[in-house]
Amino acid sequence: MNIHALFDKIAVDLESSGAQVTRDDDGASVLAYDGRDFARLVGERMRFRLPSDSPAAQDAAALRSSTVTDDEWVEVYSTDVSEWPRLAEQALIGIRS
Repeated sequence: MNIHALFDKIAVDLESSGAQVTRDDDGASVLAYDGRDFARLVGERMRFRLPSDSPAAQDAAALRSSTVTDDEWVEVYSTDVSEWPRLAEQALIGIRS
């Protein structure tokens, strides 16, 4: 499955929980809930809004391909694409709280 198809599948899977697909000013695909971004596809990587004190952020940060970009965003490269659906779901749960 290509990366864009996976992003679309994640979006469909989370749609019933209120997730919506938008695009940012740079044209990147974004998952949002109630106007707040929680995941963003940027080239060959996906960024997830996961507060640094959350277990999901700690799991994501432990991945070989991850980079913590600030205190709320973790970037995960496509080498760990199998983790993207779980991290997107955790990011949505976090933003809904």
